[in-house]
Amino acid sequence: MTNIGVVAKIVAKQGEAENLLVELRRMVAPTRKEPGCLKYVLHKSSVNPSEFWFVEEWTSKDALDKHTQTPHYRELKQRTPEYVASSEVIVLDPIADG
Repeated sequence: MTNIGVVAKIVAKQGEAENLLVELRRMVAPTRKEPGCLKYVLHKSSVNPSEFWFVEEWTSKDALDKHTQTPHYRELKQRTPEYVASSEVIVLDPIADG
């Protein structure tokens, strides 16, 4: 089975970037410990300080689906609505190794 990639873009509401960043950082350590997580890196846009990106790699779609059911993922969704202007998650299938 081929690994899958994920890019997730989260944009903070005006004035809420620092609050959102605190919450997003809380996701990194527990997610990296999940079965099937190969890569989970949080980035901040160099041109828009309100825009954050997760770059992820998972062993399977099933592992990614299980991630969305974890307590830390569900808690993030509950704690952040007042901070998030928009979000988008894109799941990617690799077409070449390396």
